[in-house]
Amino acid sequence: MYSGEEGSRIEGTCLTFVVTLEACSHLTDLDKGKQIQEKIIRALPDADGNMAVGTALVDMYSKSGCVTNTHTHRFFDAMKEKNVVSWTCARLFMDLPCKSLNFFSAWKRYGMTPKEEHYTCVIDLLGRNGRRLEEAWDLVEGMEENHLPSDGCSTGAIWAALLGACQLYENQKLIINIVLV
Repeated sequence: MYSGEEGSRIEGTCLTFVVTLEACSHLTDLDKGKQIQEKIIRALPDADGNMAVGTALVDMYSKSGCVTNTHTHRFFDAMKEKNVVSWTCARLFMDLPCKSLNFFSAWKRYGMTPKEEHYTCVIDLLGRNGRRLEEAWDLVEGMEENHLPSDGCSTGAIWAALLGACQLYENQKLIINIVLV
């Protein structure tokens, strides 16, 4: 897994791979995560069914916007055992964008006013999907001032979520639109 200056080689274990995948997940660094996945396949061929490794892979691919990725489903299905964490991770990232958007729309239909943090969550979910970036942008453009804090200024969380997704999917056109606002 790691080569030192003297050419010594340190091999990874399930634990080191899980921690490394979690770092890739938090950084939404899909390229590095795929490299780690390849190392797992080479170094630990039986890790496919490992619950911790499988959950870390599902989490990493999902947070990187690859909820429809066959790897996400393959690693989840390959786990010999699944616990609350693995099921929650899979359900949250595979079903949540559609369900959240439906719930968010219902709120507005019943006259409830979503706040900035609600918008941020929905925009983040849409943005991580990648194919729904324009929909996330439309949601931002449709926000009214009463959705922002009492001073009328955004905390920046919405912009961070949207710009993070634009960076992840290299959507330069949308980044320019955001900067021009």
